[in-house]
Formats: sequence, C-alpha cells, structure tokens
Amino acid sequence: DTQVTEKFRSNGGKEYAPKSTTTDVEVACGYAIRQRKTGGALPMKIVAENNLQRGADVRFLSMFPGEAETLFPPLNFMQPTGKEQVIEFELPGGGSFKLCIIEVKTTLP
Repeated sequence: DTQVTEKFRSNGGKEYAPKSTTTDVEVACGYAIRQRKTGGALPMKIVAENNLQRGADVRFLSMFPGEAETLFPPLNFMQPTGKEQVIEFELPGGGSFKLCIIEVKTTLP
C-alpha cells in the first residue's frame, strides 16, 4: 500500500528485506486487491536482461506452488525504466479496477 515517489522514479531504490514476487500476473493482481479496491498497491514488472538478474524460483518450497513465487535477496536494487502501463481488470461479480504497473530493472547484490 504505497505510491511511487518522484525520487524512486528518477533514482530507483533498494529493498532491505527478501522480496517475494510472482511470475503470474493474476496472482499479483489478487494480492493488489483488498476488499474490492486496490488501496494504493504498487505493482512492478521486473525486466531481467539475463539469468543473473532473476530471482530464485521457490515453488518447490512453497505451501502455494500455484502462486509461482520467485524470491529476490535483500538489498536488491530496482531502477525504473520509465515505462508504465495502466491495466483495467474486471472483478468477479461485477465492477473493475485499474492498476498502474511500473517497469523496473533489477541489480542483485
């Protein structure tokens, strides 16, 4: 539940804790919705240029392997590419919501 700041847009930022992500956009959107609204979620699309920039696939350890969890180590640096995409999703039972997805590149420590 956060908003992207201009400082993050221009300088990027690092995550001090391990970062849990997913390769499944539907799972990410499911976590972004709370009580049928987004509540200020900030989804990011991580672009990896090579295998050294990808997180570790931890599905084999997960209680929910269908969530396609990928884990990044602490101090992972995220640099926005300047690309953003607004996607509108239909909610089950009616209604819709929009998410602004920020594209970032990662650098692992």
